[in-house]
Amino acid sequence: MTITGLIQQLTNGEELSYHTGNDMAGWFLVYLFYVGTIIAVYGNFVSVILDAIRKKWLPNMRWLFVFFHGILGLINGWFFQDTYVAYYGMAAAMLYACIDW
Repeated sequence: MTITGLIQQLTNGEELSYHTGNDMAGWFLVYLFYVGTIIAVYGNFVSVILDAIRKKWLPNMRWLFVFFHGILGLINGWFFQDTYVAYYGMAAAMLYACIDW
């Protein structure tokens, strides 16, 4: 996500600041703590609920577990109304579901 801001600056024709690397490192830490907390709390909560639903009603459809994780990962992007955040959230949620599987 930190590189996305740099790419947007370059495509908009803006001049890069001298401390772009420091800014990227600082924002990386902010995103790491923010996203890490969301994945730890929200991801585990959603995973437990989806796994219980899948075991009870859809025992043979494990791919639905990953699919619904991806759909629920889009919610954070809809909340902030940013498509990049929505896609990153979906990818992170699907990766989380594959690792959890």
